[in-house]
Amino acid sequence: MAEDAKDKAAREPKVGVSDAEAQGKSLTAALKKLNDALDKLEHKAGAYVPADKDEELQRLADDRARLGRDLDAAAARAERLKEVNSEVSRRLVGAMEMVRGVIEKKG
Repeated sequence: MAEDAKDKAAREPKVGVSDAEAQGKSLTAALKKLNDALDKLEHKAGAYVPADKDEELQRLADDRARLGRDLDAAAARAERLKEVNSEVSRRLVGAMEMVRGVIEKKG
């Protein structure tokens, strides 16, 4: 009977310390894989971010230059409109004086 108990114990799956050890090893392996994956992700993200920042800075510089050109063009156009407005105003004053002169002569 003692022999049967030993055989039975040998056939049954071992529970206890060896199960905990197996789970610990699995957990350790999983954590190592996770850490490796995170390291790779950090490396890729670190390599990606500076290039993206450079691209963003270049895009901002391009936008700034374009806006500066647009502002200069708008300022030049505004100056031309101001000059044209002054010329039109001067001509209108001259035309009104001429019309008054004609009215006074006939009136």
